[in-house]
Amino acid sequence: MNGIKNDHQNVHLVQSSHGTDTSDKPQQIDISDGKFQQPITVETGDSVEFVVNADAKQYDVIQVYRDRSDFYRVPNGIELRNISKDQTGPVSLSFDLTNDEKGREIYFYIGLSADNTKTDPRQKYLQNTCENNKINIKPVDAKFSYLDTEDNRKVYLRKNDILEIDWIKAKGAYRIEEKKYCPVSGGLYTISDTSSQTQKTAQRATFKKQIDQLGISYFIRVDEHKAVKDILVCIVENSYRYKYVRLTDDNNELKPIVIDQDDWIIWEWDTKKKQSIKQIDPYKLDDKNQHIELKSDGHFFWPFEPNKRGILYHQFTEPGVYSYKDASNNIGTIIVEARTIIYSLPLLEGQLVHKVSTNHMIQFNWTAKQRVQDFAITLDSSSSVIRETHGGLAGVFDCVHHKCQRVEPLFRQHFFNYETFLMNIPAHGLYNFKYSTSSDEELISVVVENAIDNHRVRYNADGFDISTVFINRLDHFWFEWDIATLKQLHQTDEYGNKLNNGFSLKPIENGSRCLMKQFEKIGVYYFSNIDDDYDKTKQTTTSGKSHPPLAIIVLPEIKFHYKTIQQHLFDPQPMVTKLNDFVIWEFLEPIQHNVIQLMQTENIQDLASCHDRAERGQSRQCLAMECVDTGIYYFANPDFEKVVSWDQDRLISVVVIDPPFTETCFYVTDTKFIPNVLHIAQIKSNKFQESATVFVYSESAIKNYKKRLQEPKVVGELPGASQHGDEVRLECPNRSATIYYTLNGSIPTIQNNNVMMYNNATHILLEEGGLHIIRAYAIEDQKLASTVMTTSPTFVMENEQLNHAKTIWNNCKISLTASLALPNKVYGEIHIEPEVCDLIDHYELYVDDVAQKIDLNPHELNFSAEGFAGGEQYEIHIVAYPKGELANEQPIVSNKRGFEIKREINGGAPLISLAVSDQPSTIFLMWAHIGDHASEYTVYVDDIATKQLVEKDFNDFFGIQFLGAGQKKKYILHVEAKIRDSNQILKSNIITVNPPLEMSLREQITDRYFAYISVNAEKPPPDMHLENRCDLLSPASKQENRITAVSYPPSTNIIHQNNISISSSNIVNPSTSQNTNNDNKKMETFSEQTKDRAKILFEKLTTAIIERKNSHRNNYTEITMSDKSNETKNVYSSKCRCLPHESFPGVEHYKHSSNKLKHNQQDHRQYSPVKKDLEQTEPLSYSKPVHNQQRFSFSNQRRESQTASNNEYTKRLKQHNKDDTTREDPFTDKRPPIPQHHSTVETNVDDYFNDAA
Repeated sequence: MNGIKNDHQNVHLVQSSHGTDTSDKPQQIDISDGKFQQPITVETGDSVEFVVNADAKQYDVIQVYRDRSDFYRVPNGIELRNISKDQTGPVSLSFDLTNDEKGREIYFYIGLSADNTKTDPRQKYLQNTCENNKINIKPVDAKFSYLDTEDNRKVYLRKNDILEIDWIKAKGAYRIEEKKYCPVSGGLYTISDTSSQTQKTAQRATFKKQIDQLGISYFIRVDEHKAVKDILVCIVENSYRYKYVRLTDDNNELKPIVIDQDDWIIWEWDTKKKQSIKQIDPYKLDDKNQHIELKSDGHFFWPFEPNKRGILYHQFTEPGVYSYKDASNNIGTIIVEARTIIYSLPLLEGQLVHKVSTNHMIQFNWTAKQRVQDFAITLDSSSSVIRETHGGLAGVFDCVHHKCQRVEPLFRQHFFNYETFLMNIPAHGLYNFKYSTSSDEELISVVVENAIDNHRVRYNADGFDISTVFINRLDHFWFEWDIATLKQLHQTDEYGNKLNNGFSLKPIENGSRCLMKQFEKIGVYYFSNIDDDYDKTKQTTTSGKSHPPLAIIVLPEIKFHYKTIQQHLFDPQPMVTKLNDFVIWEFLEPIQHNVIQLMQTENIQDLASCHDRAERGQSRQCLAMECVDTGIYYFANPDFEKVVSWDQDRLISVVVIDPPFTETCFYVTDTKFIPNVLHIAQIKSNKFQESATVFVYSESAIKNYKKRLQEPKVVGELPGASQHGDEVRLECPNRSATIYYTLNGSIPTIQNNNVMMYNNATHILLEEGGLHIIRAYAIEDQKLASTVMTTSPTFVMENEQLNHAKTIWNNCKISLTASLALPNKVYGEIHIEPEVCDLIDHYELYVDDVAQKIDLNPHELNFSAEGFAGGEQYEIHIVAYPKGELANEQPIVSNKRGFEIKREINGGAPLISLAVSDQPSTIFLMWAHIGDHASEYTVYVDDIATKQLVEKDFNDFFGIQFLGAGQKKKYILHVEAKIRDSNQILKSNIITVNPPLEMSLREQITDRYFAYISVNAEKPPPDMHLENRCDLLSPASKQENRITAVSYPPSTNIIHQNNISISSSNIVNPSTSQNTNNDNKKMETFSEQTKDRAKILFEKLTTAIIERKNSHRNNYTEITMSDKSNETKNVYSSKCRCLPHESFPGVEHYKHSSNKLKHNQQDHRQYSPVKKDLEQTEPLSYSKPVHNQQRFSFSNQRRESQTASNNEYTKRLKQHNKDDTTREDPFTDKRPPIPQHHSTVETNVDDYFNDAA
């Protein structure tokens, strides 16, 4: 392989305004004796250095321009002072000559520094003193010719340069493919180009392309056999710093110019008419409808009278939109964007941690003399940490849209010999790079912080092209528009109504069509196009076109928090962060382990052995985490102790993630908890059950307010380990201040059960074992509340007596025996081994894994439960909950007892029961169909026939809802079944109801057929035997009648709603004709399947139970029966029932079908309250009881205890990318119109603002 030619254009330049920005050696110009010693010719992008070699004088170098035979000083041009043997003058000559093939000439006047102390700005210089001091600047020649020999090259170009490659003298046929290197896969992907010059091979051709992106490209010459001939590597860096604007005599519209921050614009003219340049306000006119000229310091303008020849320089140091006009009133626009900075990262030189921003291009540099095995620059996905919403490294680098190809060894060698790689990382995070396939090499960590980003939206004939945009505070937001479509841009509310003091802009006809705006305050901002015929009630113009407002949601800027780990130094102080922030642990020597997250309730044995859980990885010096969920997180790492040289105890790093706005905002639920604030806002919102009080601090007021309390302090030092019962004392310099604190690390400014008021008499007692940090702040009348104090963590030793109680509790077993009393009552007895009643707070009865509301006294070991529905099978079990000191222990779950309730009572009449209802004025009556011999059912209320059901209404189960039940009024309900082909009437059991009915369950469920069960502490009758071993309960004497309790195949269940206060004559037909036909068809199936019940008893029993419990309640018809409507609608019920217990016949049939459910619930079951009894009761229901979901659920990756407000905030934050139709203002319920177009990132506004309280 031939050597690589380094056609390096000196693109880097160093001094202040006109200086260079690289260390490349510039071309020297000797100005001894006050003149150039020889003519100078350079390429644009080069740099020069003025030096004095022959005398000891000092010279000034001043740029001038030629006006016929005279020379004049260039306003704001290049000027260097006091150049001597000891002081040189470097200058950048980075002029944009893309459209200028001839190049440029620039002239200088060189005079003694002593003679030029007072230079006249309009001073004329003689021709003989300037015309020979000339630098000729020629354009970059990026033309390369290939022959048939291999010719690998590396070239440096500027953005917008034109690359040209030809092989007109070659004999072979070739084509050029442009490829880029993917650091995720380590492969190459092709830049799509459909032009003929890259698709077909040719013997003589020219490849030409304007380079418009920063970075690095590989132009590969491929022959007709698809073999790689050679590679041209093109490194593209920033565009040229000086851009020309040429003024002419024509009244042509001046095109907008886009430049980078700190670039220069050079206006030049040589015209017949006199010209000048004046900066103007791009958006406002004066009273005479003329552009407002800007001539104060910092603005640009021609400082002399209009002239036919002139040159003016101006540097733009701030991003934004700038406008100017010439003498002919032609308007020009200059758009200044943030500059991309190139960061040089030397490989193989020992530095393993680098910090950049998203505005940087990273340039890896190395020398080919250094030998590395299997050299390749790739990202390590296992240790890199980026935002979850980016979709991993593949999402950040858009790997989905390009297909990477495996890199051949030939290219690997080329890649190494080119000695450089340039790339941009568009998203913040921690990126760990590998430069070798060997796992022994250390990773290079690049911390990329979030810089100021650009966001754009355009207004056209269809309105804003994006309806909702999420930005960070101080980001640059660019409005662009067509002059014919945007009439007036106003800041509005979400409904398009103008705000009195809001931003307003009326575009000027020949003015700028672009606006850059920064938002310094967090919040939601709406903008609308409002013209004279705008109808704000309909958000349309008289033409009928819709004008939905643009919503700009300004979020807090993302911050990076650093903790340095070095020898003999470890800071245990917690890092207090906000959501979406990043935490970086930086080690001063290589480490190999990742951090271990500790639970707050770790005991001393777990803490001592926590290092055994550490995962090893490749050597590196940085670890990171993204702050995703609010809470307090404790971390350990064996490398903490290794780097610090610490062997006494465990070093723990704490990260506290607070909800947004907690520094300036308080939500108050207790009138005794009122911080002293500057502003109070009363808020009505559907997020709160009633009006909430929110206290808001102004950021500027906080900064300037002098009467602010000092934060409280811990008296003495809080040790890393504390004994059970130790006291912690707090004090505040303001003696009359009130201190509020928390022990679990939650923010004390948001009132919840964890916030306590400090008592000077009792102090703070450390009673609960585990890891704790104290956070406190102080308030006082007429003063601003203090900042929040956060202590370092302390590990509280466990109480020995408590440990003994825990041991007893964890060895305790509870068993349940029960017996069924006809028709639907169960007696149960609880057995405890050993007896630990003093440790039990209460028992709860679970029916089909749903907790009943009544607590059972731990000393009352007998109970009864009555009201089960006929035709159903049930499982019951008991859960014992510990007292307060053992509140963190798992509850104890008993064995399960299964039983079946027959459809009929003695005599064959239907068994009726009540179902739970979420409305206290609604009575829900239900029963099961007793068989084909029944032809009609009549429902009686107080012995008055209220509802009649005939065969067309028949289903497997019946439900009647009685609406409008009177409070404290007694109702007597029963059902009579008429037997087919006879006059026999079978009367059901009688139920007496006294509304209102209290909810019998701990949590409301959606199953409309869940029985209303009453639980009491009651012993069984003396003659009743409680079964001891069998899980299936039924009276032995009635065993042969169990065939009548077969659950028939499910059909559509119908709920009939009646108004209990009206007569039966006003009841509407319960179903439409369509439903009747469907029901008749199902009844035919029902009759066929009941002909030979005895043969299929066990199989049909189990099949019907499962199908009914998991299917038929999912789609039943609810018929509203009132004097106002007769509508049929679909209602969907959740699957709240469990799988059958192992004692049920045919249970093996369901073990196979439940395997998938077991797999999906595996992690959930790990922490389920029934964990202790898995061996006894498999297969259990794998849906956790509703009551326990809130009481005992936690994740092994999160703290066990979370405040209610933090949980709610986290829950809504997880909907960040899912909901787009409900966007709310901070602290309001007003909703903007549904966006017509969707932005890249979608979320609810109240994710960030309703939790500010």
